[in-house]
Amino acid sequence: MVIRIKVKDREGQMFFPLLREGVDVRVEVGKSVFAILRDDLQIPEDSIQKEIQSLFLDHHPVDDLDTPVLKPGSVLSLSAAMPGLIGACMRRGGTYAGLRQGISWSGEKGGRSQPQTGYIRVKLFNFLAPRIGPLLLSRGVRVEGERLARVVEDMTQAEREGVISMQFQDLDAHSTGMQPEGEGRKPQNAGWRELLGNSDVWEQTRKVLDNQESLWLQVLFE
Repeated sequence: MVIRIKVKDREGQMFFPLLREGVDVRVEVGKSVFAILRDDLQIPEDSIQKEIQSLFLDHHPVDDLDTPVLKPGSVLSLSAAMPGLIGACMRRGGTYAGLRQGISWSGEKGGRSQPQTGYIRVKLFNFLAPRIGPLLLSRGVRVEGERLARVVEDMTQAEREGVISMQFQDLDAHSTGMQPEGEGRKPQNAGWRELLGNSDVWEQTRKVLDNQESLWLQVLFE
């Protein structure tokens, strides 16, 4: 299933829990972390260098942005500067980075595998969620249906009132036209069906989403 949601909130605060837990994005695996962030996720280079202060690859702190993401299914966690000594230790290339030598990423530099298309999970923490989250969500991400169902269930009344439209298509999340070859382009309206429009829509929507093992989610921000 493919879900397209249009909201008034430019930051998409209701989706922050999804971003913290992680969303799957389709990238060219085998490239460096920097290349994936800049080219595949389309994060501005200035934001990569200045705002992403802590970076974890498969739960290991990374200092060098030239570190390759070698396999599909990898987890890339991004954070702004974190407070305290622990935050200072985890900061990319920071003064205290040596204190975490035992847990830092120790893979080889540079791409050592042929680039291939695959999914990785991206997690966003603290203020990177409102800064980078809309870029990922408007591009399109893959999520588990039950997780999106929880987002719908937990929406405040104000957040629900901010949802302009919620549409879906019965397409496989692994073979949808909103995968990367369609990402960044304005989606077509043909074949979309509206979820909103009746009194018990939110409960119905939650049930529809909860029955999906995985789905493709695109959020359009007004």
